[in-house]
Amino acid sequence: MELVKQLAGELSLREDKVAAVVKLIDEGNTIPFIARYRKEVTGSMEDTALRELEEELGIQAQREELRFIGYHEGYVEAVFWGQPFKDREVSAVYLYEKPVDTGGLILQKGEVEEVLFMEYGKIWEGIRDGSLPNCIYPEELFMIKKALAPGYEGEGVWVKEGSW
Repeated sequence: MELVKQLAGELSLREDKVAAVVKLIDEGNTIPFIARYRKEVTGSMEDTALRELEEELGIQAQREELRFIGYHEGYVEAVFWGQPFKDREVSAVYLYEKPVDTGGLILQKGEVEEVLFMEYGKIWEGIRDGSLPNCIYPEELFMIKKALAPGYEGEGVWVKEGSW
């Protein structure tokens, strides 16, 4: 199937894993169900998150160093670098809370332009007033804030764009 090949290429995933997810969706399974209960078919979301951390930032983390905080379903239409841009995605959101040596980061060209470390309030303010260029949904940032509160449990959290 051409769609499976295209998605696998765009997402840097194995075709058999993408085909397995497409089959599960065609059978009526939801994304949260697939991600949570069908890992034997699709592989682990943590594996994808770990691979992205290493590819995009050069951080070699272990599975137990990621804290799952929930899923975010988002859609946006905007102009990005002067071009029309549409994005519809479901993201598994994780926290990596170990100290990061910014001098040791290796940024993947075409994916990561720069990394900034800021206090949460300044990030939120910059996103809300448009002064901080970014590619994060405000709801994802709010999910992170909630997850940093004592006693937060992320299992089963599903956030749709505009629901906060």
